Amino acid sequence: MFPTDGTSPAKEEVPSNVVDRVEFLMKHHVGGCLNGLRQAWFGEYADRLVAVRCESLVEDPEAVIMKVYECLGERTFSGDFDNLQYSEPDFDESVGLPGLHSVRPKVEHIPRRTILPPDLFAEHNRGFWDMPGQNPRGVCVL
Repeated sequence: MFPTDGTSPAKEEVPSNVVDRVEFLMKHHVGGCLNGLRQAWFGEYADRLVAVRCESLVEDPEAVIMKVYECLGERTFSGDFDNLQYSEPDFDESVGLPGLHSVRPKVEHIPRRTILPPDLFAEHNRGFWDMPGQNPRGVCVL
C-alpha cells in the first residue's frame, strides 16, 4: 500500500509483472484518486473544477494553459514549454516504473503504443469526462 506520508512503498510490496502492477496501483493509489475526482465531478462544487486532458496539453500547451487561466478568471502568464524538466527517480523505481515521472524538456505529443494487454487497458480507461451525459454540472474540460 502507498503510504500517505509522502514516502514510497517497500519495493517487495510492488508486483513484478505489468498486469499485477496495474491492479496494485489502481487499488492502492490511482483508484482512490479517480474516485475522489468522480465525487467532486458530480458534487455541488463541480463548477470549481477545470479538467485538462493530457492529450490536449501536449498537442497545444500554450493554448490550453491560456484557456486554464480563462476558466479560472485569472490574468494570463506565458510559460516556456520548450524548457521544462522534472523527475522522481526514487519513487518511480520503488513502484517498478522507472522513468514514470520523467518530464522531457519540451512539452510535445510523442505517440507511443501501450504495453498493457487490450482488455486491461479497456478496463481502466475511465475517461468519464468525455462520455455523453457525464458532465451534468458543466465542468470546464480542455
